[in-house]
Amino acid sequence: MENASKALIMAGEILIGMIIIGVIAYLFLTMAKPAESVSKRISQTEIDKINSYFTSLQSKTDNNGKWNITAQDVVSAINYAKEQNQKEPVQITVNVQGFSANAAQATSNQLMNFIKADTDPNKASVKYSCTITEKDYDQSTGLIKNVTFTPAN
Repeated sequence: MENASKALIMAGEILIGMIIIGVIAYLFLTMAKPAESVSKRISQTEIDKINSYFTSLQSKTDNNGKWNITAQDVVSAINYAKEQNQKEPVQITVNVQGFSANAAQATSNQLMNFIKADTDPNKASVKYSCTITEKDYDQSTGLIKNVTFTPAN
C-alpha cells in the first residue's frame, strides 16, 4: 500500500510538472507574436520615414507652382540615399542629369563640383524637380528604390 501511495504522489508531481511546462510554452508562444508585430511596425515606421523624406522633395514648390529644389537639396537627397543604402536591403538609386550613373554612388568631389557648378554667380542657379512614380517603389518592402531629379529651368 505504501508503494502505491508513493507511486500516485509521483504521478501527480509529473502531471503538475507537465501542466506547468505546457502553460509556460503557451505563454511563450503567445507573447512572441506581439513582439514580432512591434518589430514589423518599427520597420514599417522606418520605411515611412525614408519614403517621406523623398516624397517631401517631390512636393516642394514655391507660390507660383514652380519647382524649388536647389542643388544643395539634391546633394542632401543623394547623401541620404547613400546612408540608407548602407542600412537597408533595397538600394535607392538617385538619377540626376549631369551624373552618368547612379548619383548615390558619386564621390564627394563629384558632389562638390555639382554644387559649385550650380552656385556659379555668373549663371542663374538651376532649380530641380523630383519625380517618383508607382514603379519607383520596391513591391516587396514598399520602400522607394528610384528617385529622379531633372532640371526645371
